[in-house]
Amino acid sequence: MVALKPEELPEFLLRLDDYQGHRLTYLGMRFVIYTFVRTRELREAEWKEFELNCANPLWTIPAERMKMRRE
Repeated sequence: MVALKPEELPEFLLRLDDYQGHRLTYLGMRFVIYTFVRTRELREAEWKEFELNCANPLWTIPAERMKMRRE
C-alpha cells in the first residue's frame, strides 16, 4: 500500500469522517491512525491479546505476527 504524504492527511481524515461504508472499516482505519499498527496486525488481532480492564490498557501483539519478530 502506498503511504499518505503528510499534506494529504487532513483531506483523508475529512473523507474518512464522511465515509458511508462498513462501520468496521471506518473503525479499523481510525484504530490504525491512533496506533500506527500495520493492517495485518490489526486484521489478525485476537481479543486474548488485549488487556483492557486495567489503568493502562495494553495490546501485546505476538512476535510471529510482527515484522521484526518481537512482541
